[in-house]
Amino acid sequence: MIVLDEKQLRTLAEQGKFPVYLYWDVVKKKFCFDVVKRSDAVGSIWKNPFSEAKVETFVPTDLAEQEICRKVNDIFEQKLQVYPEQVVPSAAPYFDLGADSLDMVEVIMTLEKTFGIKISDTEAEKLRTVEDFQRICIRLLAEKKSTK
Repeated sequence: MIVLDEKQLRTLAEQGKFPVYLYWDVVKKKFCFDVVKRSDAVGSIWKNPFSEAKVETFVPTDLAEQEICRKVNDIFEQKLQVYPEQVVPSAAPYFDLGADSLDMVEVIMTLEKTFGIKISDTEAEKLRTVEDFQRICIRLLAEKKSTK
């Protein structure tokens, strides 16, 4: 097992290596990852640190998508005042990050302002995890780019 901080995790991702299992190490009080080399970069499996269930997780395939995901994570960190280690794709803002409805309105408004997009109320109601927020930002930006 390898224990990584955010900078090390970003470096690994740039090298085409991706975290496969995420878990909370009680002794070290850090999130830890198993890492594998992936040449196709089309997904990985994340382990929820609070359950034994495995969930398939989206992994951005190009640098622009990685940057969007990083910005989305940064917004969650700033608005919810949480540690970077807490903002993982499977994290649910209300349950895992301690957000309330006002916090989520601020997060959505900041995402819209940062990326120049509009997230409809209908779409916003369907967003359950950090990964959902990343995906919708990527999709709306791609749609915006294709209409230009």
